[in-house]
Amino acid sequence: MILIRKNRPSDGALALRDALRAAGRQALFSTRSSFSAPRRLIVNWGDMDDAVTHPTSLVLNSRASRRVAANKITAFVALEAAGVPVPRHFTSYNKAVEWRNAQPGNRRQIMLARHTATGSGGEGIQVVRQGEPLPAGAPLYTEYVRKVAEYRVHVVKGEAIAVQQKRAVRGHDHTTDQLLIRNHGNGWVFSVENVDSHAEAVKELAIKATRALGLDFAAVDLIRRQSGELMVLEANTKPGLESPTVLAAYVEALSRLEYSL
Repeated sequence: MILIRKNRPSDGALALRDALRAAGRQALFSTRSSFSAPRRLIVNWGDMDDAVTHPTSLVLNSRASRRVAANKITAFVALEAAGVPVPRHFTSYNKAVEWRNAQPGNRRQIMLARHTATGSGGEGIQVVRQGEPLPAGAPLYTEYVRKVAEYRVHVVKGEAIAVQQKRAVRGHDHTTDQLLIRNHGNGWVFSVENVDSHAEAVKELAIKATRALGLDFAAVDLIRRQSGELMVLEANTKPGLESPTVLAAYVEALSRLEYSL
């Protein structure tokens, strides 16, 4: 039995449950906090309290790890401590202004003021260009890192099960800010097609990032600079599963884990 724990079913969690059932697995949603039956695979999809389980059950993603990953500040701290490269960032307004003013003109063009440390999908991000004042009071400021490619790597129990690369939606007329903040609402999608030759290095860094955050599974977002340097942006613990290829990879990985119980 595979139990997907979620307060309210999301599109990704629904797709996963249905795909597991189609593959012949017993899969259910549950918000319960206690499971006495043995040999259950319990998948915490997003933020749920930790459940009391039978010793023979396997629980994926503790609440403590999910909370670290969901907060951009604590996630950056944990990733940096493990040697995972992340964008330059500041929790102090004064230090952010000091660093910004010390940069050559071409490096002061863009910073991002994050008005929430736990937002997703570009929520709460303010683009601040050269000549514009940095707003005070934001919990996090990050340097905007110019990139030539962006990836999402899906990791389950130390294995990269799928790699996607971000592409512009064909026919979408992007504004200037939409070219910078590349999320679904701004006309960008992840694709499993034609992932470039950097895929293996991207996988290795995503696995390292997942381990650094203490997660059993995650969809890790990374970027590659012109120099070839890779950086981790975040790790998602309730990713969208629109791609049939990615969805099938999760079904296979979770089925293997259930078989091992």
